[in-house]
Amino acid sequence: MGNIPITVVLFRDRYSLISGFTNGFLRLGSVANFLLSPYLYRHHGLPSAIWVSCLCGMSSVVLVLGMKFSLIRLGYESPERLIRKRSDGMPIHRRLITKIRNVCRLPKEFWIFAGVGMSAYTVLIPFFNVGSAIFQRRYSLDPQESDGLLSLPEAITAVISPLVGMFVDTWTQGQRTVRMGISVSCFVPIFAALAISTDPRAPYICMVLFGLAWSFFNSIFWGLISTFCTSPSQVGISIGILGCALNIGPTLALLVFGVIQSAMNRRNGDVLVLWLMAVLSLIAVAASIALRVLSTLRSRRLEAMDGDLMDINSRLAQTLGSVLSDPSVASRSDSGRSALELTDFGDDRKDYDTFEL
Repeated sequence: MGNIPITVVLFRDRYSLISGFTNGFLRLGSVANFLLSPYLYRHHGLPSAIWVSCLCGMSSVVLVLGMKFSLIRLGYESPERLIRKRSDGMPIHRRLITKIRNVCRLPKEFWIFAGVGMSAYTVLIPFFNVGSAIFQRRYSLDPQESDGLLSLPEAITAVISPLVGMFVDTWTQGQRTVRMGISVSCFVPIFAALAISTDPRAPYICMVLFGLAWSFFNSIFWGLISTFCTSPSQVGISIGILGCALNIGPTLALLVFGVIQSAMNRRNGDVLVLWLMAVLSLIAVAASIALRVLSTLRSRRLEAMDGDLMDINSRLAQTLGSVLSDPSVASRSDSGRSALELTDFGDDRKDYDTFEL
């Protein structure tokens, strides 16, 4: 998902669909890793599992070269390259100041959006690291069964993510933040049920629901990134900040979860970890609500500005019309008409960002 600067430009109107396909392939790779690596280890030893992983990683180099060749044929030029061309003669300190200004000019909505992603991924990534052990202790599952159960959300996401992306692009225009909040709110009862229930059927039901909710959240979340990339000069720094947030949260969470499970009884520690995941999901829901409120207020301000600009343009047109129709200035009608033709009463909102949320 790191090639946002490319995909935003090429697929702006269908970005959620492209995100769905990308997420589907990513999750397909995760499922293959969950199922294939243990099989290779058991039947062919550790070296075979490691070498197959290395070959899969090397194949990405070939795919990247193919993607680069395709972009060259399309005549695509990245925003960063265009900006670099314009700033070739600029001193280094001016470039640094410009980059700092770009960070400072990022809207409040972007920082809240990063908070939503940080809270949600602080739940998602640690759960896939500690979930198998929790299932083994809490529901007395064997390691192979718990690993297979943990791969169930990945498999569901791999299958339905493209369909979810198509749904988001087609039927949720203007309601994406609402749908994102609803999808991440489904995490709360899922982890609460895992913390409360010891029924052996509970993890299967919860993992199916978790896969559905995660598919919607992932497609909507990554599809919303194009909304905040309103300026080519802010694309790279936005992705960098977002990637930092999505990695810091899970890293700190895993450290905290490890301390909790070491300091407490294992079973009690598992329950507390699951409740903490539910609380983090609630924080993501609250951030989604705040994002929706701020985007609504911004839209209303822009609508009010549109009305004011229309009134000003109307009054200016009436004033110029009355001046041109005055007999005392008839001799200057040609020059006045030329001035009217040169006057631009258009709506210039280049200093304002619009968000289709």
